[in-house]
Amino acid sequence: MSAEQVTLVNLKRTLSDSENEKLLSSMEELQALRESIVIVNGAVAAAMKKNYHSSGSSLKNLGAPLYQADDLVDEIIARYRSGRLSGVAAADLERNLRYALHRVVSASNRITEKAGVRFSFSVPSSPMAKLSKVLGELGKKLEEQHGSIDDDLPVSSVDPPHDYTLSENEVIGRQRYKDNIIDNLLKHRENETSVSVIPITGSAGIGKSALAQLVYDDERVKNHFDLRMWFQVSEIANEREIIQEIVCSFANRGSNYRRNPKPAKSQHLNGLTFRDMLGCRSIDTSGIHPNTSTSKDEENMENSFTTKEKEDEDVNNNYERRLRKEIEGKLYLLVLDHVSIKKYGSPLKKLLAAGARGSRILWTTRLFEGPIFAKNEIMKFYKLQGLSEDDSKRLFNRFAFGKDSQEIEEKTTMVTEIVKNCDFVPLTVKVAASFLYDKNKDQWSCFTKELKDNKDKFEHVLHVSYNDLPTRLKACLNYCSLFPEDFRFNKHDLISLWIAQGFVHPPNQGESLEDAAEKYFLELSRRCFFEDVTTDCLGKIVTCKMTHIMCRKELQYSAGVESLHMTDKGVSLETTCKHVSLTCNQDSLKNISSSVLQAQSLRALFLVKEPDCDAKIDSLQCNTLISSFKCLRVLDLHDLGIEELPISIGKLIHLRYLDLSRNDGLETLPKSVTKLYNLQTLKLNSCTKLRRLLGNFGELTNLTRFEVDECDSLPCMPLGVEQLTKLKTMSRFVVGQDCCKDMVSSGLKALEKLNFLREDMVSSGLKALENLNDLRGRLEIELKRGWTATIEEASKAKLNEKIHLDKLKISWAKTVSNCKDTSQSSHNSNQEKVSHRQLLDNLQPNPELKILCIEGYKGQDFPDWAGVSMLASSLPNLIEISIEGCDKCTHLPPFGKLEYLKRLTLRHMANVKYVQREPFHQEPSPASPFFQNLEELNLHNFYKLKGWWKEKVPIKSKEQIPSFPRLSKLRIWNCPKLRSMPLFSGVEELDLRNINQMLLEESSKNFPTETHSIVKCLQIKDCSTLSSFAEVKKGLGGLASLKQLVIEKCHSLSSLASELSNLKSLGVLEISNCKELDLSDYVSNPWTSLASLHHLTLRDIPKMKTLPEGLKSVKTLKSLCISACTSLTELPSWINCLTALQHLQIKSCEAVTRLPNELKEVNSLKKVEITECSALMERCREPTGDDWHKIRHARVLLHKSWRYGHTSQNRSNVRALTDVKYIVIPIIAADT
Repeated sequence: MSAEQVTLVNLKRTLSDSENEKLLSSMEELQALRESIVIVNGAVAAAMKKNYHSSGSSLKNLGAPLYQADDLVDEIIARYRSGRLSGVAAADLERNLRYALHRVVSASNRITEKAGVRFSFSVPSSPMAKLSKVLGELGKKLEEQHGSIDDDLPVSSVDPPHDYTLSENEVIGRQRYKDNIIDNLLKHRENETSVSVIPITGSAGIGKSALAQLVYDDERVKNHFDLRMWFQVSEIANEREIIQEIVCSFANRGSNYRRNPKPAKSQHLNGLTFRDMLGCRSIDTSGIHPNTSTSKDEENMENSFTTKEKEDEDVNNNYERRLRKEIEGKLYLLVLDHVSIKKYGSPLKKLLAAGARGSRILWTTRLFEGPIFAKNEIMKFYKLQGLSEDDSKRLFNRFAFGKDSQEIEEKTTMVTEIVKNCDFVPLTVKVAASFLYDKNKDQWSCFTKELKDNKDKFEHVLHVSYNDLPTRLKACLNYCSLFPEDFRFNKHDLISLWIAQGFVHPPNQGESLEDAAEKYFLELSRRCFFEDVTTDCLGKIVTCKMTHIMCRKELQYSAGVESLHMTDKGVSLETTCKHVSLTCNQDSLKNISSSVLQAQSLRALFLVKEPDCDAKIDSLQCNTLISSFKCLRVLDLHDLGIEELPISIGKLIHLRYLDLSRNDGLETLPKSVTKLYNLQTLKLNSCTKLRRLLGNFGELTNLTRFEVDECDSLPCMPLGVEQLTKLKTMSRFVVGQDCCKDMVSSGLKALEKLNFLREDMVSSGLKALENLNDLRGRLEIELKRGWTATIEEASKAKLNEKIHLDKLKISWAKTVSNCKDTSQSSHNSNQEKVSHRQLLDNLQPNPELKILCIEGYKGQDFPDWAGVSMLASSLPNLIEISIEGCDKCTHLPPFGKLEYLKRLTLRHMANVKYVQREPFHQEPSPASPFFQNLEELNLHNFYKLKGWWKEKVPIKSKEQIPSFPRLSKLRIWNCPKLRSMPLFSGVEELDLRNINQMLLEESSKNFPTETHSIVKCLQIKDCSTLSSFAEVKKGLGGLASLKQLVIEKCHSLSSLASELSNLKSLGVLEISNCKELDLSDYVSNPWTSLASLHHLTLRDIPKMKTLPEGLKSVKTLKSLCISACTSLTELPSWINCLTALQHLQIKSCEAVTRLPNELKEVNSLKKVEITECSALMERCREPTGDDWHKIRHARVLLHKSWRYGHTSQNRSNVRALTDVKYIVIPIIAADT
């Protein structure tokens, strides 16, 4: 009943709002309704104060009339306020309100009757009077049962501990388990199967998933496995769905990213959206025909199901092939989280066996049983027990007291008793501690006694914690339970949905809904209802999951979904249903509206397209759907191929949240959208053809979130944006010329009053932003054609006063000059430099800015606020800077003076010769530190860059050379004249491309002799002057910690003899396109020292006639790839010495015509790929090829060309592809 209680409180507050007093005084019906609501509120408050549970049934009948009243009042007030803002005459306004009153109540009466609510009294003449009397009678009945109190329902404010952070959710007391599991994951076993299983079992809340995550995120695990996958399958019905979900995870997130994956270009900073929502409370309408009244219709439906089954079988086979392709021959780690092993069998097991030998499955489950895996396939069994008493108390104290050490001492005895009664189960301890935070001594004593007397400790703690939540938080939490158990929420979307449903109310005057919702989220997180959070570079939460154990049925009953089910004759919804997601395909889209029309009081509709489905919804279908549900607060039509939005969208007067993102064909919005007075969120991201918005956009006065990211065709922003004074989220601000009659080019003056910019924001014409005072977070100013007209007004934007702006990006669109006159071209170039400088000078950011990006700036120098004397004072809090495409610049700002700078990226600055203009000082003084916190540095395409300093004072000793104290990642690309750099001895990832060898030689002279390099990943490419790797090794301190080495296009490099010695940690070695490199055996045989090498790639090495014999001593090698080595004629007979080899690739080596007989002795071999080696492929063809018997124990793939491949048909080799003769296998050509 939490949602209904919130609705009641909202109604009382709305009808008591002084802003609505004039409206209430003019409508007697509303005054009567207010009196009835006051009666109901007092009775319900009394009932809740007595006993929450016993009052639930008596409050049930209130739901339908409360929602009816809420819809009615919401529409009347919306029409009143929107009409008042539009200047509608008083008589016309009253007439419109009367019409709305009768229309809404009449429609709602039908819904109430269908819901089964019956009343015994006579029907009055006025519909509003009827509704008032219904609520009044119900309120009086409740008064008779429970009495009445003059008080609001318990919807207390939410203020989580000021010092609470989600980092406190770190795992405690599992280090020994973690290290032991990792040792087993990395351990090599003799005669092991291709995939070994490590089960982790234990009771609910014991920490199985938390432990698995610790292991999964460990750097040792990341470096060891080629592929890492995490999959939670508690809601999956069969193994086919598991296969589909794993494959989808590759496409959507990237297989190596479970947490916070780097978004693809088509994704936005707001991350995943609710289009990903499948399963759980969703209704699958695909393949269902609504008209089934005749036997012929039933027969047609049966035929449709038969056809669908065949299509599903094809889809399943496709997913199986894709999964095999992803994992085949790769060393992978798969975490299957929360799964009952009884459900799954041999097909999934066979697919997973395609990985490289040594792959692992980490399986968390409450009970591990079943005959699926043999004993020799189970590597180690872990049954988690409770924490130690000390660890339990430490965990409890963190959540119950925070940093209050005095209170910890006072309650030590009670804490000890509580953790014992919690059976030392981590989640039980955390939930109990978070509940007791800020409770008095009597409440602690009462809780301790109840916990001791209760048999089911965890259920009791969960029950108490949930019931202790304020009503609004219960409503928010219950809303989350509508989604699948393992669904990853985007926090910004989740907060917007809570607000759209009316669950959020700021407890403090002047506080925004967004700030209040943020507190709700933090409090629910502190109470352990959310977990597995991901953050951005500023530490702000981006996504999270709901704690799976908290997704209980008792949390779902009041979310507004009472009955969702699918029958043989179509989808049937209860009329009281409030929130629905529909999964559909192209066929079901045609009939979707007619199958759900009964739920006319629906408040949220998510239309979800099936995976790999090209379903589109046309304007007629969309119109039918929209016209069916006029009470919607939330409508998500994301990625449905919409090309034209019907004008009926304007009838959804209650709508707060509208998502039209990724509808590529949508070019404009109908003017009726501006009638959506209540609209708060409008998402148009990735509508790439969107070229026009509305001329009267300012009528959307309640809009707080407006997103048009990646709407590249949008030339400027619409007229009226300056009236959207409640905007808090906007990320892209396009400045350009007029594009149509109802659109204007807006200028920079609009930014003058933008004092509170929020993350993920979309820009508009700059002048229109003048009065938008609540924007926060991220802002991109995109300057298109005609931007020069805004130079004069740019200073009025006052960006330096936008203290809540975190990230600012200023970009100029690329332009092509058509001027053929040289003198005119020079004049235009000078004018361009001046214009860019003037504009950027007027756009000085605020001093609290954290991230600054500038692209396409054509000024010769940067403005004063970025100068030598001002940068550190004007932007002291910068942590990240990116400057790109400033090809006219000759000087750079003094970045080294920024105390908190962590990431610096400089690209495409062809005229800069020195990074710093100020002279080199032998010892950086405390007043001018040298990049003291810089962690990542990227220098790309500085073709004239000579050094770091223009003037260099002679140094007396190596100790006086400045160095980057915390730099861990360094990329230098296309800087061929760069010869000197500050020292970078602490770098772990180093990427050098097209650099001068002098840079490395200079580093080798100055590298401290007592310091050892900690470089773990080194890439050297396109260094044509590099003749010896010895200088590289010396210049980088010996490379004793190196794990990955990539050398490419170093045509002067002739030897790698001594350079490979002593690289004992090297695991991956790739050498490509080195024309002079000779890998013949050396006297020293450097290969013997490569004790950790497991992957070797030799590509396009024309002087290599045979594999170096020293390679046979590398007993750890698992993958060997030989490509485009034209002089190579055969593989050596000693190849059987590579006893760990699992994957052999031979590509474009036409001179290799046969395989050695000894290859059949390599029992570890699992996969052989041969591409564009015609003679060799013929000898390896099954079953008649002369060399087939040498590799028949492995899976063989023969690729005829870059596009088509032939695969063997041997049953034991092909496994899942037994019926496939030709498959499409894209082959990435070697770089040239």
